[in-house]
Amino acid sequence: MACQRTHATDGLRGTIRSRSEEARRLVAAVMASCKLCRWEGTHAAAADLSPSGVLAELYTCAAEQSVMTSLVEGRRLPAGPFPLSEIRGSGGVICWPPTPPTWSLCRVTVEGDRIRVDLGRVLAHLADLTVQDRARVADDCLDTLVGAEFYPAERIEGVRARHLAALQRA
Repeated sequence: MACQRTHATDGLRGTIRSRSEEARRLVAAVMASCKLCRWEGTHAAAADLSPSGVLAELYTCAAEQSVMTSLVEGRRLPAGPFPLSEIRGSGGVICWPPTPPTWSLCRVTVEGDRIRVDLGRVLAHLADLTVQDRARVADDCLDTLVGAEFYPAERIEGVRARHLAALQRA
């Protein structure tokens, strides 16, 4: 039984707003507390391990959002490529067991105001997991993205400018 509801995506503010309609609809469904759409969406995403698939989009956006959150909180980011685990850590983050091991496989690079996420090793690792475990990883990504929608708008929009200014001073 598929959900017949349509979830508006035009109000999304986070990194997901520049992704596919399918990924945006999934985040909007979660924000609307549509459990059926969330379940169907995470399982559909878990079935597609292509680098341009919805799971890759969700993971990339969640990684970008983790970088943005670190910058908003005033953390200094490592120079050059670094594992996502350096900024995600394990402090106070509640997530499904299959998710934290992927953080050390994900490589993030911040160059100026661009955030690049390399998912090659993450997708290879996810291929070895069950569809249910991949759906759990997708669910954790959704939690990160939905949480990002509640950050104060000014802080998110101004963080890149402040980050660039700090890079120029360094």
